[in-house]
Amino acid sequence: MALQDSLRSGTTWLITKGTGSFAVQFVFGVILARLLVPEEFGMMVTIQIFTGLATVVAVGGMSKALVQAREVEQRHYNTAFTLQLLIGTGLFLLFYLLAWPFAAWYDDPLYRPLLQTAAVGFLLRPLMNTQAAWMHREMRFKAFALVSFGGMFLSGLAGIAMAWHGMGVWSLVLSGLLGTFIQILLSKRVVRLPLTLQLDRRAVGDLGRYGVRIQANNVAFHINRQVENFLISRTLGEHFLGLYNKAGSLFQIPAEMIGTPAYATTFRALSKLQDNADQSRWLYRRTLSLVTLYMLPIYVSLFWLAPAFITLVYGPNWSPAALPLQILSLIGLSQCIIRPSRAVTAARNWLGRELALQVESALVIAVGCLIGLRWGMVGVAWAMVPCQAWIALRFFALARRSLDARWSDLPAALAAPVLLNLLLFGFLAGLDGLWQQQLGSTLSWPYLFGMAAAAVLFYLLVFLALPLAGIRDEAQRWRRWLLRRG
Repeated sequence: MALQDSLRSGTTWLITKGTGSFAVQFVFGVILARLLVPEEFGMMVTIQIFTGLATVVAVGGMSKALVQAREVEQRHYNTAFTLQLLIGTGLFLLFYLLAWPFAAWYDDPLYRPLLQTAAVGFLLRPLMNTQAAWMHREMRFKAFALVSFGGMFLSGLAGIAMAWHGMGVWSLVLSGLLGTFIQILLSKRVVRLPLTLQLDRRAVGDLGRYGVRIQANNVAFHINRQVENFLISRTLGEHFLGLYNKAGSLFQIPAEMIGTPAYATTFRALSKLQDNADQSRWLYRRTLSLVTLYMLPIYVSLFWLAPAFITLVYGPNWSPAALPLQILSLIGLSQCIIRPSRAVTAARNWLGRELALQVESALVIAVGCLIGLRWGMVGVAWAMVPCQAWIALRFFALARRSLDARWSDLPAALAAPVLLNLLLFGFLAGLDGLWQQQLGSTLSWPYLFGMAAAAVLFYLLVFLALPLAGIRDEAQRWRRWLLRRG
C-alpha cells in the first residue's frame, strides 16, 4: 500500500475510533454529570493535574522513540518497558507518600486515599504504553483503535454503575484504572511482543537520546494544558474548576477526535520521510488543510450551540460552563495548526527547539490566566484567545523552519477550509437571529437539533459544490463515495 493510502487508512481508523469514543464518552459524560456534581469532577481534575504530569515522566518519551527510530529490535522494546516500569514504581511510591501533605494542602482528607489509588496507574501503564508503541510503529492503527475503544467503553460502563451506587468521585478514579487494565488485556490478543525485564546499554542510548527530548517536550505540553486548571483550583475552588473543565473538555473533543489521529499518523509518516523534504512539506500542508476542513466546523457550531447544549444535555447546574465554551471555540483554528506542527518537529527531531517553545507557551498561558482571573473563569477563557493564537503562529514558524517551507504555505493551506467555515459561521448567525425573531428562546431541543442538522447540511453542500483549490480532490473523493452509495 502506498504511503498516502496507508496514511489515509490509518487516520480514518483513528478518527473512527475518536468519533466512536466521542459518542460513547458523550453519553457516559452526560449520565455522570447527572449523577455527580461539579465539585466531584473538580476533585478528579485536581488529582489529574499532578498525576498526569507524572504519567508523562513515567512514559519517558520511550514510546515515541520506539515509533520514530529507523530500526527497532526486541531488546529496544524490553528496555523501554523496563525503564518505564522502574520509573512508574518510583512514582507510585512517591505519590503514595505525598498523599498526606497533598490532602493537607487542599484541606480535604479525601484527597489522600484518592491520590494513593490513582497512583496505581503508574504500575499498569508501562505495559500498555509499550504495546501501543508497537501498534503505532507497525501502523496497526485499526487494532489500536479497537483496543482503545474497548477499554474506554467497558470502563465507562463501570464508572456509571459505581456513580449510580453513590460512589461519587471514586467512580471516576476507579473506572480510569479499570480502563487501563482492560486495554492491556485486549492488546495482548493483538500484540505479539513477549516483553521481559532487560536493560540493554546500546538500546538505552538509542532510545534515550530521542526519548529524553520528547519527554521534556511532553512535560511542557502537559503543563501548558493544565496551567488554567491549576490556577483556577487554587483561586476559585473545585466548583468553578469543575465547570471550567467541562467547557475545556468539550472544547478538546474535536482536537482529540481528529487532531490526535492526524498527529499520530503524520508523525509516523514524516518519520519515514525524514530524508525527503519535498514530500514532507507536501504532507504537512495537506495535513493542515484536512485537519482544518474537518475540525474547524465543529468549533464554529459549538460557538452557537454551547448554551443550549450545556443546559439541555448536562442540566442547569452546568449552565455557567456555556460561556467559557463559546469563548474557547474561538481558538479552534489555533488547534488546527498546533498539532500538525508538533508532529513535524517531533518527526524531524527538532525537540530542543520545541522544548524552548513549550516553555515560552507555558509562561504566556500563565500570564494570560493570571490577568484573566480578575474576571473569573470567563476572564481566563478570554485570555486564552490571544495566547493560543500566538502559540499557533510560533509552532508553525518552528515547523516551517524545520522543513525549509515558506510563510505563504500557511494561508495557502488554510484558505479554502477557512472560507468554508466563514460561510458556515454567517449561515448559523443568520439562522440563530431568525429563530430568535420568530420563535423566541434558543434553549430548546428543537433549536439544538435544528441548528446542528442545518450546520451539517449547509457545510456539506458548500464543501461539495464549491470547487475550492486545495480541497478540490477531497470534495471529489466524497462525491464519488456518495455516488457509489446512492
